[in-house]
Amino acid sequence: MKRHLFASAAASILVGAALIALLIARSGLNPARIGQLLLGANAIACAAVTMLIGLNAFLASEKWRQVDRHLGGAGRRSMPRRMYFALTAIGTGLGQILPVPLALAVSRSLGAHVHGGRALLRGTGGTIFEQFFDVATAGFLGLASAVLIAIRGGAYDWLVAAPTAIAAGFFLTGLAAPLAARVCGRLAAHPAIPGARLRELLSRAAGSPLLAPPLACRLLAISLLRFAVLVLVGVASAKAASFKIPAWELAAAIPLGVLANTVPITPGGLGVNEWAMSSALVVFGTPFQVAAQWAIMNRVLVALASILCGSVGLLAAVSSRRLETPLGQGAGGAGERRSAAARGELLSGPDPRPAPRRPC
Repeated sequence: MKRHLFASAAASILVGAALIALLIARSGLNPARIGQLLLGANAIACAAVTMLIGLNAFLASEKWRQVDRHLGGAGRRSMPRRMYFALTAIGTGLGQILPVPLALAVSRSLGAHVHGGRALLRGTGGTIFEQFFDVATAGFLGLASAVLIAIRGGAYDWLVAAPTAIAAGFFLTGLAAPLAARVCGRLAAHPAIPGARLRELLSRAAGSPLLAPPLACRLLAISLLRFAVLVLVGVASAKAASFKIPAWELAAAIPLGVLANTVPITPGGLGVNEWAMSSALVVFGTPFQVAAQWAIMNRVLVALASILCGSVGLLAAVSSRRLETPLGQGAGGAGERRSAAARGELLSGPDPRPAPRRPC
């Protein structure tokens, strides 16, 4: 089993590296030129990329927090907001060597196991649910990009197509959420559904706030904000190496790159994302060599910023755990207090029984 996983991971990395090498070869890039671009990158633009990646991780953590509030049992211990960010940032860093959804699910599940339990439901299930809205956002805007490709449109066409796709997305989300709740309710009451446990889960889903239109529209709005941040990341990456790529072309190409990343072929979408983005930019009017250079430059800058963000998240998670441990309750102190309380040696007040009288 371990050999199979190792072989799969190695094959995935090789496929990603091969795709990057093919992109460099087909675009006629000189690897030394890429190194020069990275060494001469604008420091302010690189700092902007780093801060935007951190903001993107915070927005992703806020989506997970909104979902996690409605998962798990009643009375479970709440998790601090900084811990949501820390675990999401760690997943963002791990997403450079693993598929991003898998990395987020792993880091969040481990954190949920420590904070309140039910790791599979809250960590993995919550990640799948909130990531669905990112994919839906990319799907709506990807349709707008496809329309632009079909009509050979430009900036003004994108300014019309994108808001139309966003409005349609909110409208369909408002319809789909109650419809999904209704379907779950009918399935829960259907006698053909096997197992009482499955019917109970469907019944809970039907009445869950997760399928209420307000929460669904809120998650979609946060996903749109994340998309806007990704566009700003692309613009900052272009500024870092003085690439003249219009912002609307980046905005129209990014949804296609996000959709390409939904298929976990390579770690972090390595190679797949670069080919999808550069190909879309070429269709929208950017020369292939410039598009390929930007795609590779963007990959390196985002990877470095994500690793830094993950390191910050790891430090935040460790410090948060230390702050949650009360003073004087170390490995032995807490155990000794619990043992003493169990033996009845620690009393909350004076002994109510009267003291025995001494004989005269």
